[in-house]
Amino acid sequence: MKISIRYVGRNYQYGEQFPESLDLPDSCQLSEALQTLKSQVGDLLPESSLVIVGGEHLGSVGNCRQRTLSDGDELEFLAPVAGG
Repeated sequence: MKISIRYVGRNYQYGEQFPESLDLPDSCQLSEALQTLKSQVGDLLPESSLVIVGGEHLGSVGNCRQRTLSDGDELEFLAPVAGG
């Protein structure tokens, strides 16, 4: 199955170094997708980035709820912006 990848927020320019999509086994878990992506982009994916699948916020890269992914899902990362 294929899922699309999107990276937005602070340091959004790093998103250009992310793949546009990942080819994964059917019924892949979110944790497996994160592990696959981390192996490709390394430290460009901060643990504090929020994880969103299909518009549903699932936590951060370092601590997110599990979900079975489906073909065509969009896996989005939102790097939090600090300041006031």
